[in-house]
Amino acid sequence: MTEITVNIRRFRKKMGLSQSELAQQLNVTRQTVSSWENGKTYPDLDMVVRLSEALETDPNHLLYPKKNKKTIEVGNISLLWTVAAMTVCFLTLTFGSALWVPLFSAICGGGVAETFLYPIYGVLILLVGLIVFCTSLIIEELRELRYKDSEDL
Repeated sequence: MTEITVNIRRFRKKMGLSQSELAQQLNVTRQTVSSWENGKTYPDLDMVVRLSEALETDPNHLLYPKKNKKTIEVGNISLLWTVAAMTVCFLTLTFGSALWVPLFSAICGGGVAETFLYPIYGVLILLVGLIVFCTSLIIEELRELRYKDSEDL
């Protein structure tokens, strides 16, 4: 069977119409509707438009297969907790440098000028800021994203 035969039957049943009732609305015989649903004949383009109006759907929904969308359920992801965790990481990387300078001094065997580490700190600050920003955007998009399986598609 082709998609149009399956879709005509599906939308007709969804509307709660019998083949006779649909045929009466379209000014055709019940046998014509039956032959469309069984794939023996196919409606012409004008009839597809009339069918879509009678079945209250788009003509494309009659002609093409039903799209199965996956449902994505997003639980209660707290933006506050995510931002708080990223802020703690940011503060640790930024102000933890008071511990890093002596550590680098011990490893390098001499005095490490703190000015040497400023570019590293700048990159870390930008990186953590970018992570916080992108994580926030992703969480907001996930909150707004709701796929529902639709009978019309």
